[in-house]
Amino acid sequence: MPDEPWSFNAGRRFIVRALTSVLGPVETGKIGPWLLDFDGRDLKGILRVRRGEEGKAKAALSMYRRDPSLGRVFVEVLGTSGTVKGARRFFKRLPKRGIERLPDGRALLLYEGGQVDVLDGGRVVEFTSHKGLRG
Repeated sequence: MPDEPWSFNAGRRFIVRALTSVLGPVETGKIGPWLLDFDGRDLKGILRVRRGEEGKAKAALSMYRRDPSLGRVFVEVLGTSGTVKGARRFFKRLPKRGIERLPDGRALLLYEGGQVDVLDGGRVVEFTSHKGLRG
């Protein structure tokens, strides 16, 4: 995490640089990336792309490993949505405590209030609370 929060423009430049580095300028233009929301403190945001191009954008962002100004980087796609409204709803609920990876490939999203979402392939498949989990 950075010492100082990133500006929206810094986040936008990073995303375009990452996509262009992996896909090239023509393919980046074809997927039509558009950064809608960005949290410069936690470095999380919502990226809109053309319908049907989600897989290409996810793959390109996950392959971007070295940034000229930042050095080694890791971009994780937390989920996808068919609508901007759904993505914003998910974005508001991003975990405040962290993400725990399970051996079977699923992930647990842990929230401050004790809620837990179980993700499989980027989609919520179950939800519960810490009180509902048995150790």
